[in-house]
Amino acid sequence: MSNEWHGGKGSKSRTTKHKSFRDGYDKIKKSKPIYEFRSNRIILQGDTHDMDVTWKIIYNKVPSGSDYLHLGDIGVGFGERELAIPRCLTWLATIDELCKSLNVRAFFIRGNHDATYPEIWESKWSNVFLIEDHAYANFPNGKKAILLAGGLSVDRCTRVENVDYWKGEPTKEIKFVDKCDFAFTHDCPEHFNHSTSSLHNNFQWAVDKDPTLIEECIKQRGVVTDIMARAEVKAIHYAHMHNNTVEYIDGVYARCVNINELFEFDSNKEYKE
Repeated sequence: MSNEWHGGKGSKSRTTKHKSFRDGYDKIKKSKPIYEFRSNRIILQGDTHDMDVTWKIIYNKVPSGSDYLHLGDIGVGFGERELAIPRCLTWLATIDELCKSLNVRAFFIRGNHDATYPEIWESKWSNVFLIEDHAYANFPNGKKAILLAGGLSVDRCTRVENVDYWKGEPTKEIKFVDKCDFAFTHDCPEHFNHSTSSLHNNFQWAVDKDPTLIEECIKQRGVVTDIMARAEVKAIHYAHMHNNTVEYIDGVYARCVNINELFEFDSNKEYKE
């Protein structure tokens, strides 16, 4: 991994109605941050499931001056809420200090194995940026990306709500989607990696215990599929699936970044199979 990075007109009534609509639209648009990457290359991180592991990877493997994007399942907020929130905020402060010392900017997308508490996701740091829902980011070369959070835990029937599973984990629907070149997401569209129907092969025990699992997984993947289609992205990098699958389907490249894996993404590169 390179160490040379340096981060990153009609009637009045119609007019009134149009202005009201535009004001509402602009409010929605402005509510989501637009980040500016410092370089045309960023480091992508697959699931780590533990904030200590995340800290160690940044410390040992992320070059100084880079922008680092964690694709979700960071390990945020596990445990009883009253203890989990302060512990997580302490970890975020520690990671923020590390990133400041390395001139690294860390972007954390919420995965399904991350708590959904606003006390965490609305916290502000100098070098750590938290994406609980979705956001956009621009590269210096003018390319644009959507950053999309959320997923669904197929083993939720074995988990404890608000300890290691949160009902707000799925990807949220987006009313207005900007056209983008790339997507960095936790989950992926239905037609990439293994489909929801494959749960019958690998997680039949979970399907048997969780009667709405298949239906909700179909909805989850459908939301991601719809957002990616409306964004018209040509390359999707995601995590969640715990493998290294690379696919090129209907003109869209998709790569899964595996557990604890780092991947250098170059926005100047045309990704194909």
